[in-house]
Amino acid sequence: MIRYISEQPMIAVIPPSSQKDRLDTYFYDPIFDGLTEKLESAAEKLKSLEEISVLITDGTHQTPKYTSKEEGILFLSSTNITENGINLDDAKYITKHEHDLLKSSHPKPGDILVSVAGNIGTACVFPNSLPECSVLRSVAIIRLKEGWNSKFVACFINSELGSKQVLQLQKGIAVKTFRLGEIKEFKVPELSKDEQDNIVLRYDAISSLNKKLISSVSKLKDSKHRIADAQLDATFANELGLEHFPPYRKQKVFLRDGALIERLDIPANHPDYTRLVDMIKTSPVAGTLADLVEVSDERYDPREHVGEEVHYLAIGDIDGITGQIIEPQVMPAETLPSRARRLIHSGDILIGIAGASTGTENMVVFPVSEDEEGWVASTGFIVLRPRNTVSVSYVCRL
Repeated sequence: MIRYISEQPMIAVIPPSSQKDRLDTYFYDPIFDGLTEKLESAAEKLKSLEEISVLITDGTHQTPKYTSKEEGILFLSSTNITENGINLDDAKYITKHEHDLLKSSHPKPGDILVSVAGNIGTACVFPNSLPECSVLRSVAIIRLKEGWNSKFVACFINSELGSKQVLQLQKGIAVKTFRLGEIKEFKVPELSKDEQDNIVLRYDAISSLNKKLISSVSKLKDSKHRIADAQLDATFANELGLEHFPPYRKQKVFLRDGALIERLDIPANHPDYTRLVDMIKTSPVAGTLADLVEVSDERYDPREHVGEEVHYLAIGDIDGITGQIIEPQVMPAETLPSRARRLIHSGDILIGIAGASTGTENMVVFPVSEDEEGWVASTGFIVLRPRNTVSVSYVCRL
């Protein structure tokens, strides 16, 4: 049994019986205290993935040339692996010739696919419904022996006990990795086939209910957002001395004569917007957003912060409806993506200017609080800094 004397700095007394063939301190972090006991209580026997598998491999280590969906073969990476299955929204495709060269990287129906980069440790089962495909090295393929239910093993990998094992088994200092050697060590409870099948049935029932609840909550959020939008429109119209803003129409109007205008694109000239702008301009207190804010060009250079951990915000990290951070990313400065360049401060406002939600009710408008002081944001945001005496909340609601 490990005895922890101090957590900051971490000082632990580890008897020989509790020592593993690992010298890195993270392996013995207090967050893993009791993990072995919990695993042993899950079943009479534990088996390693190496013991229950006929194949554990990963995808190609070479990045192939991509082609169109119509002409290519599906090519999966870690970004396509989710707990609920394979997400093809951003899937890539390679030529049939390249696919044929990657024979060891072809998953079969029933194989477990595990993300070993990005969302590390996320697992799903490759379904019968998908066509043949290849995978990148960021995805591991696990093919089980007879008597093991692939969905049961995938569910266990995604469980709390599974996730903690993945965290503990990862190696690396700046960038954590979960490679084939660590995957083979991963422990799974040895249960009968009937017990595995029953757990999967229960999981599917709970998962189905969860999807219905998420759908209902999403509809309620959308409805609440629409009501709030209508109230905000009424508030700002009243502030400008107007009764209301003009209603939206669904038709798109093409101009016949654009000689007197600066822009020819439909959104800039759609009657819904031109009438709205003309109406606002009639108010004596009307102005522009530039009267209220200035745009911050403050940049972050990761080369000046090598070795430091950085909080990073991408557009997908913020819920566009609630305006809340879903889950911030923390990573070493040297591993930040090239788009992580905007330095933000308390009182700033992030506006999402990239992606399909831009200009919709789901567009990200996020007031930076003291908790996010000094964080780094994606260049998919524009950073607005309210002028003196201008309320951050007012600008966000506007």
